[in-house]
Formats: sequence, structure tokens, C-alpha cells
Amino acid sequence: MCQETLLRGSSGKNVQLLQSHEVLRAIALAIGIITARHLFVNGFHYPSLMLLVHASIALLVESFCSSEDEEENTTRRTCPHSRTTRLYQAAFAVCLGLCIFFSYQSLLDSQNTTLWFMLIATNWFSPITRYVAWYSSQPLRRNYDAPLSVLTTLLCLLILVWKENWLVEKAVILNLLAAVFVATARHLWTSGRIESPVVIGRIHMDAYVAGLWFCQILNIMAVICQGSWYRRDFHVRGRIAWIIVNTIASVIALQSNAILRRLISLFQRKVTYTETKDTHAAFANHEFGSITLSLCVILLIEIDNCFAQHRPSTTSIAQWVVFFIAHLASIDVRLLAMPANQTDREQPHLPLPGLSPKTPNQYAQLAPNLDDAKAFNRKEDQRGTGNLLLRRIYTAWQAFLSSLTLLLVVYCAMGAAPREPDQSSWDLDIVIAWYNEPIETVMHTVQQVLAVPSTASRKVRTIVYHKGTENEKELEQAFLQAIGDNLSIRRLENLGREASTYLTHVLNQEDDWARHTLFIQAEAHHAAYLPTRLRDYFVHNTGFLSLSYTDSVCANCDECNDPTGWSNGTLVRDVFERANPDQVCRDISMTWRGQFVVSAQRMRAANQDLLKDLRDQVDASLDFGFPLERLYGIMFGCPTISERCPTILSGYLGNVGDVADCQCLDVEQDVRQI
Repeated sequence: MCQETLLRGSSGKNVQLLQSHEVLRAIALAIGIITARHLFVNGFHYPSLMLLVHASIALLVESFCSSEDEEENTTRRTCPHSRTTRLYQAAFAVCLGLCIFFSYQSLLDSQNTTLWFMLIATNWFSPITRYVAWYSSQPLRRNYDAPLSVLTTLLCLLILVWKENWLVEKAVILNLLAAVFVATARHLWTSGRIESPVVIGRIHMDAYVAGLWFCQILNIMAVICQGSWYRRDFHVRGRIAWIIVNTIASVIALQSNAILRRLISLFQRKVTYTETKDTHAAFANHEFGSITLSLCVILLIEIDNCFAQHRPSTTSIAQWVVFFIAHLASIDVRLLAMPANQTDREQPHLPLPGLSPKTPNQYAQLAPNLDDAKAFNRKEDQRGTGNLLLRRIYTAWQAFLSSLTLLLVVYCAMGAAPREPDQSSWDLDIVIAWYNEPIETVMHTVQQVLAVPSTASRKVRTIVYHKGTENEKELEQAFLQAIGDNLSIRRLENLGREASTYLTHVLNQEDDWARHTLFIQAEAHHAAYLPTRLRDYFVHNTGFLSLSYTDSVCANCDECNDPTGWSNGTLVRDVFERANPDQVCRDISMTWRGQFVVSAQRMRAANQDLLKDLRDQVDASLDFGFPLERLYGIMFGCPTISERCPTILSGYLGNVGDVADCQCLDVEQDVRQI
């Protein structure tokens, strides 16, 4: 192997992770995440554009600094690279680019930033690689610590996602993808198989820089496909300070180790010091340093969440416990128990400001030598398997963590028992806006609603507003076969999407209202989640209950938009002031997909003139129906839904909040008068 590709410390050992440049990266990462979260909450929904700027600046800095090291690069270019080496370089660059890209995208859709970082920061690969090494060892030398470690890690991942109240399908997928690629890139980097530079024709670059370039190319394609440059809600007024701080911190976090070491050297005096191994014997495992920094970052994120966020998310005690367990499962206690003079690597150190260690090359890259990595793993395995006492201690440690995690699983399963709503004999109308959608789909949704305990004992009527071309008699016969005799088919002119249908029912059928009305489109969104939402939160005094996700919240009426690019202009304030004249316009929860339950009391109290004006506008313009589906809560006196309300996906997985958290309740005495 070409020795110039790996730069060494003074003792010839690998440079450890817990260094001042890693502390700088951790601080920059925390600031970047916190400021990005504030920007997203305040309506700046542009992760792709942010990544485009951050990566561009980072690449410019890398290019400028690499030009100063031309002599060193010339020496390193003489190193021949095999096909296997190029394959590992390409895999690392792709994984690095994808992990950065998905991290930016998932942060926008993740309502719980603390959980988002928990999934990304945990070293999921460590137990897996330990299991592979265990499986490939001789059967007589095997122990049960590796399988127990894998079991603990998988259970921790399950509980982290399972007990989250703010799950959104898109965010979960993007977050898990980011976590997978982060873990893969980290494993490739520390495996000793990534050599620099990456050679593409006459172009020579560091492997990390190659990953940034891949991320930038992928992100440019995303910007073009998303059309972010012509979104109507794009403006920086009032956000310049946040954008500047976020840009500086994010660019620092994206820099390579070599650049960060250069930056650290600008603040350090040229004073050398000698460090004894005994000083840091407890930190022999380099993963311990990584865990320490991860915990510091997540604590900063949680402090911001609790004290600076307008609507803080809630991370359960179970999630915090399993997060720490997952980190503890990745620590090899055998290394912590080894005396300092028996360790094979240089001890990690954290230089104080103004001090710099004596090393031949201060800007050494982090990737270890492959031969040394293999040799260390062999010696580590020999130490772990050769000492029977340490093996038993480590197995007992993993068994304790696995048992604790299993107890948490049982506790979470028992504590997630749903709350049955009160039974009553009040009537419920299921109002369906139908055009020419498949009848089977509509009947299936209605049957699911009728099977919910809170509706099964009630007198339920299904009203289908027919705007399609189907014969009314044939349509009625098809529905009667599935839902029984309590059916009414009502013809309407095909105007104004489902919004006109709903408003027509409210305005024209007051004498025929049920005590509660469930409004739904013919093809319901998240149809599988509807029964769970109704079962957990539909009670006798329900006033307004959204049956879709309500994760977009506006701090006030004048700055209200959502990640889809919709911006309100003055619509939100106009509707709010007419529908809720005695309330202050703040903490506005957006409702989606046009599916909700509203009481007759709320429909009667609504501003009828406002509803007529809105129906006229949606009849005149189909596009006006899109903003209306976000405003039903405001129309019916429920502009704010508690931040404690679990998302519909979380509720489907068994997370049940208090009844009042996810809806607006009617006053009891008013309900009895209806």
C-alpha cells in the first residue's frame, strides 16, 4: 500500500476521533440543525436550496485549500489504485452524498428534531459488524454477546419509531434512509478501505470531497424537479440573520477533517505538549468519544426544543432510555477494562485552545490504514476471546441491556392500550363527496367507519352527494348492498370540488343535521388510519376533529404557508377574523385532505355569511378548493390543535394522547341542549 495515502501521528498510530476538530464539527452541526429548524418552522421550506448553497461554499473552500497542497497531492497521485479500491471509493462517495441529501430533506418533514438526530447519530452498524465477526469466528470461541447486541439495537430502533407521536410517513422513510447511509458511510470510512485521492481522469480529489460532489449533483437534480426557484412563498425578509448563521455553521459541518484542522490551527498557539496514556485510559475505545459528541449535540437540540421552539415536540422517556441503551450497546466494555499499557492505539485526546500536539502533519486525514485496522481487530478479538473473565463480563453486560430493552417493549405494549370513547345514542351523518370514483373504495371506507365502537351503536346515516355521471338508482342499489337502508343519494351540480359539497350541506340542510357529521371524500386519504382516529378521539362532546395530519402550524395569520409551496396572502387572516372575531390569530393548525368530524353546535355557530362567500369563490374557481381544505378548523371555531396530539401514523401504531389534545371539544351543557 502506498504509505503517502495515510498520514500518521508521531507514534505511528491512527489518529483518534475525539479531537478538537471533531468538537468544532459537533458544535457547528448543532447550530446548523437548530437554525434550520427555526427557519423551517417560520415557513422557509427550502432544504434543497439550503444544501445547494452550503455544499457549493464547502466545495469552494475545499478547492481553494487543495490548491495550496499541490506538492503533497503530486506525491499522492503516484499511488496506484486497484479496481477494488475504486469500488470502495465510489461506494463511500455515494453513501456520503445520499446521507447528506436525505438528512436535509428529512429534517424538513420531521416534526421531532430530537428523534431525527437520535436515528442518525446512533451507530447502528457497530453491533452488526460485531455479529459478523462473531459468526465468522470458530464455533468453540463464540459467545452470545454479539447476537445480544444486535437484538438490543433492533429493539431500540423499534421503540424509537413506535413510541413517536409525531410520525409522518414521508419523514419516517427519509429519516431511515438518512440513518442507513450515515451508518454505511461511517463504517466504510473507519474500515480502513477508503484511500485518497479519488482519481477521475486528470482530476484528483479527496474521497470525502468526491462524496460532496455527488451530493451536489443529486441535489441540483432535486432542485430542478421540485421547481423550488419559482415557489411563491420564497422570501428572506426577517430571516436573514437565521440564514447567515445557518450557512456558516452548516458549511463548517460539511468540511473535511483536513480543512477543520486548518481552521483549528488558526486559533492555536504554536505550543507543543506531551500527553501520557494514563491520563485518558478510560477512553481507549474511540467509539466512546463519538458517543460523547453525539450526546452533546442532541442535548443542545433538546434544549432549543424545550426553551426556544414555538411549539416544542415531546420525546418520551422510553425513547430517551432506548437511545442511551443503543449507544451503550455499541461500547465494547472489554476495551474500557484493558489497562492503558495494553492498548494498541494512541489514546484519543482533546487539545485545549492554545495547545497543539506534536505531529509531523497536522492536517492528516482520518481514514485508518487497512492493514493496521485488520491487525487491531485481530488483536482486539484475541484479547476479547482469550480472557474468559472479560468475555463473561461483556456477555453479562449485553444480556443486561437486552433484558432492559425487552422490559421496555413490554411496558410500551401494555401502556399503549387505547381509550374507548363514550357510547351514546346520538346520530352521525357520513357525508361523502362523490364524482365517479370506484364505488367499492367508498363502500369499504364506510364499512370501516361503521365498525368503529363509537359509531356502531349509533344511528348512522350515509349521505352521498352525487356529482358524477352514474345513474342514481344504480348508485343507490350499489351502496345499499354494502351499508344498509340508512342511505340518501343527493344530486349536486359538479362545481367547486368537495369544498362546495361540504359547504352546501352546512348551509342548506340545517334542519336535517345529525348531532355530528363526518365529511369525507369518495377516496379517503389514509383510509386505514380513519377507524383508529375515530376510535381514540370521537366522543360525545367532540366539536371538531380532523381525520388527517395537522403537522403544519402557522405562528400567526400573516406568515402562513406550508412545505407544498402554498402561501395564503390575506386569506387566512380574512377567514380567521370573520370566523373567530374574539380570538387572537396565532398558533394556526392547518387541516388537510378535507376529512373531519364537526358537531351540529359548531356548524350552527359558524359565520353563515362567511361560508356562503367561500362557497361562491370555490364554485367560481376550482383552485380555491386547495386552500379551503386547510381552513376547516378555522371555519368551525377550532383554529389550534395541541402540539401534544400524536400524528395519525403514530396513533395507528398505538400512541394515544388525551382526548382533548387532538380536537376541540364542545361545552358539556351546550351539548345536552342540542
